[in-house]
Amino acid sequence: MKTIYKYTMDLIRNKSENDIWELKIPQMSKIIKIKMLKPNVITFWVQIEKDWLTSPYQKVKIKVAGTGHDIPENDYIYFYIDSVFDPQRTLVWHVYHAQPKQGPG
Repeated sequence: MKTIYKYTMDLIRNKSENDIWELKIPQMSKIIKIKMLKPNVITFWVQIEKDWLTSPYQKVKIKVAGTGHDIPENDYIYFYIDSVFDPQRTLVWHVYHAQPKQGPG
């Protein structure tokens, strides 16, 4: 049976390196929506199968970049998820799934 769970990622409390954070979610789950309900906290709604709650969790790397900020593709390939609006400022953050590049064979 499918269900949706909510996960949060605090951009200030959990400092990142290179604006890449880790989100711990069940394997085989799917991020279906993101919003910024509070300043500096991104909320993710994730669709999962209830059976997956007992499966191992994965750490998904998330890249957050502001409008006009560079998104260097040195060690990662980025896949766009969504954009979120900061509720207290006029900032928009663009959120990507960051997958490490595979080295040569």
